[in-house]
Amino acid sequence: MKHILKTLSLGIYLIFCAALVWGYWALAYRDALSQLTKTGTAQLEQASDRLLAQLQRFRQLPGLLADHPLVYEALIPFNDVSHINEFLLKNADLTGAFDIYILDEGGTTVASSNADLPRSFMGHNYAFRPYYRHAITGGLGFFHALGSSSGQRGFFFAGPIRDKDSKPIGVVVVKVDLEALEVVWRADPHVVLFYDNNGVVFLANRSDLIFKMYDFETTDLESINILRQYPVDGLSPLPVHQQRSVFGHTLWQTPNSNSFPPMSLALTRPAPLIDMTAQVFVSVQDAQEQARFQGILAASTLALISLALYALAQRRKRLADRLAIEERANSTLEAQVERRTEQLRLAQDGLVQAGKLTALGEMSAGLSHELNQPLAAIQNFAENGKILLERERLGEVEANLVQISDLTKRMDRIIRNLRAFARKEDESIARVDISQVIIEAVKLVEIRAKNENVIINLPPDASPVWVMGGGIRLQQVLVNLISNAMDAMKVSPVKSIEISLTSDAKFTVVRVRDTGPGLNTPDKIFEPFYTTKSVDSGHGLGLGLSISYGIVQSFGGNIKGANHAGGGAIFTMELQTAPETP
Repeated sequence: MKHILKTLSLGIYLIFCAALVWGYWALAYRDALSQLTKTGTAQLEQASDRLLAQLQRFRQLPGLLADHPLVYEALIPFNDVSHINEFLLKNADLTGAFDIYILDEGGTTVASSNADLPRSFMGHNYAFRPYYRHAITGGLGFFHALGSSSGQRGFFFAGPIRDKDSKPIGVVVVKVDLEALEVVWRADPHVVLFYDNNGVVFLANRSDLIFKMYDFETTDLESINILRQYPVDGLSPLPVHQQRSVFGHTLWQTPNSNSFPPMSLALTRPAPLIDMTAQVFVSVQDAQEQARFQGILAASTLALISLALYALAQRRKRLADRLAIEERANSTLEAQVERRTEQLRLAQDGLVQAGKLTALGEMSAGLSHELNQPLAAIQNFAENGKILLERERLGEVEANLVQISDLTKRMDRIIRNLRAFARKEDESIARVDISQVIIEAVKLVEIRAKNENVIINLPPDASPVWVMGGGIRLQQVLVNLISNAMDAMKVSPVKSIEISLTSDAKFTVVRVRDTGPGLNTPDKIFEPFYTTKSVDSGHGLGLGLSISYGIVQSFGGNIKGANHAGGGAIFTMELQTAPETP
């Protein structure tokens, strides 16, 4: 009976130890997967924002080209379009677009940048394409498809060409080559892909995943190919995989795939601006190793405790033998624990590095919005400089290069300022001439204002007015307010922005008023991610005014927006007046 009780107690003790080791392993595995989820989420957001930033510069191009006189000439029947083709080719080379072409009211190509190539679009009819149908009704057409002539995957942006009565009479189409966009992010360590509503992978940083399909066996391939122009013979299912849920995380097991890790964490995020879904696959090998090390450490600790109890039980029998056995056991276990502890330290260092990458990804995901403005200005100065160079106006070319250099320095300051804003770091505040800041901010947007027929009225007195703040960040706030005003006046018959400046001994007030439709909800405009612009309009994510609010607050000032009694919106920025002596 005593022997049975002893065996039963030993069995219960072993079951307890096994459960404890498994629980310790499960806790470590769960925490490691949670850390990988943060890393993967940041990677997914960074990949999505990077792709949107790459496409942003092409979204407005059809609308800009549609107002050009040469584009109207292309729609004149029996007109010679050779010089128009050269104009489109020049713009395609300048912007990096794959192709630019013009469709008449019936959807037939009448001018194209690839007119001299074997894959020319000339004479082809694209009335069946959704981007044409959308644009010919007055909207912004957008579509992703395989080119019927070039065989290249691309995003298609289309805008209407309007007559003097604003009636659409044709369409300008800009095609963006996806391979040119993918090449800059194929070196990413994780698998990132974008699939459309049909479950077809259209973009990926692994070339062998292109045109792979999620529901290949149950999908009618001919029906989805009517508009998408997929290569039906090239569509194939994704590599064989099994999905399972572990501690609330979705894991993919793909043992026979060269594209995916054997076991990976799958994370998904909608990308509505491009009508797709983004997905990232992060290898869980490090997480498994971390959990395994934790389990081995727990098992080693329990083994040490068990041996110690066993040694105490044997003490009465053979004291001398117990001492010898304990010395050898302790020596062996100490070496094993030292090795396991070193392995655990290395694994923990890997997770710390992963956490640093997570923070870097979260910071990078928000930079694209604040860099769009100087990048657009650099592009405008570069294009203007090329025209001036052709006209041998070298002095003005040098001035443009100086502006580009200054904007590059400004971008560096913006990055450091955003980092300081995010981490709530202290920034020095100095005396700044707000009159000069206003002038410099207007210079950054004057090209766009001229193109959109917007009149900007500056304060009549340009003498220095000194306030407490930072010149670059105040310029950033003013550029954002002016750009938002121009966005709001897209359809206004009168496009005018008035900037006024008043100052006393304590406060200096800058007011920016537009002639747009005004603000629907003035109390929400400074909330992060709040925007009145449509999702497919190509604008930011609603962070500009929120960041501007934080910048002004950091200077001890205040900013607010309201509807003006005479119509339009008015933003008031109140800053502390600087003392007369620095």
